[in-house]
Amino acid sequence: MGLFGDIEHAAEGAAHIGGGVVRAGEDVVEHVGGMLRALYGFLTDAGLGGMANELEQLAEQANRLKRQLAGAEAGTRWSGAAADGFRDRARQRQRQLAELVGALDSARSAVAAAYAMAGNF
Repeated sequence: MGLFGDIEHAAEGAAHIGGGVVRAGEDVVEHVGGMLRALYGFLTDAGLGGMANELEQLAEQANRLKRQLAGAEAGTRWSGAAADGFRDRARQRQRQLAELVGALDSARSAVAAAYAMAGNF
């Protein structure tokens, strides 16, 4: 075969291997693209945009309830052990509602971020 024949044969082999690598890379890119399209479809079909809005509305309702409870506590004109107990319980519920609002806001942010990311695929 000779030196040039060996070089030519080696070059053909390398080209064949390189072509296989390129085709494999294209297959992987196509597969990943399909997975991302499926994920986007799942996320948008799951109604994440609507879910984020619902979580925001729930947080607003909890905030309204917290304000009403604060108003009831502040408006208490009676005194004694029962009034003190009511005020303590009202403050406890206000703290719990504040925690709920924080959790709802965090959930809304996470859902909104997932929805935004889905739009970028």
